[in-house]
Amino acid sequence: MSDKIEPVTVAVTPLSYSAFTHFKSYPLVADFSGFLSSFPFASLVAGYISLAINTILTYSSTVPFFTQAFNNVDSFADSILSQFDKLVPSATTFSTADITSFVKGYLTSLDSYVHGYLSTAYHYVEGIVDPIVKRSNDLYESVLDFVLPVKKEVDSTVAEQKDAAADQIHRAVDLAKGTYQRAEPYVRQVTSIPSYVTSVYQDEKSQGSNTQQAIAKTTSRLSGEAYGTLKPRIDRFVASTKPAANGISAEVTKVTGTEIRA
Repeated sequence: MSDKIEPVTVAVTPLSYSAFTHFKSYPLVADFSGFLSSFPFASLVAGYISLAINTILTYSSTVPFFTQAFNNVDSFADSILSQFDKLVPSATTFSTADITSFVKGYLTSLDSYVHGYLSTAYHYVEGIVDPIVKRSNDLYESVLDFVLPVKKEVDSTVAEQKDAAADQIHRAVDLAKGTYQRAEPYVRQVTSIPSYVTSVYQDEKSQGSNTQQAIAKTTSRLSGEAYGTLKPRIDRFVASTKPAANGISAEVTKVTGTEIRA
């Protein structure tokens, strides 16, 4: 009678990943993992790392007592996470959306505080600076009105700008804009002078004048037009500096051209 050896069956205990699963269940961890997975390189590296860990654990599970020790550590770590959930319940619901909302709220409060502080400081400085700036604005505006008088079509616009100026600093900005608006037509006229001179010359030449006569007539015609343009300004300047009959100097003529004597 021969002895028959019966195969010995050894029960294999699987590895437990309760702590890892518990950790991945946190919304913040899940959001961060999803963010990293959106990058192809990071996703590729994570895949290789996961494959290497699984391979190591698979071979290590055949080592005696490794599975039991690993599961004990996993159970202990999972219990720690459970205690953490009890101490900080919000950890189970806290996500990147909550962080974004918190940061946005903080920045909004900070912006309101800074804006209020700067507004207070601005109004404080405004009370000191405004009287000084007002004098320079008045002087600049009087010179501007004399050199570049306001045309009727832009009277309403200038009035609106003057009324809209909340303080002298804003008024200075409006005066700078007004200077550009007033100077723009004159700039266009200056840039168009060469073509206008050419057209006048060709007009005189087309009337049968020879070259010398055309040049003389063009010069005379342009001189007359220039005198007609400058004469009102010259008369206004002379009137503003004309002394009064009793020897007392007259006040400077206002923008309207009406002479107000002392």
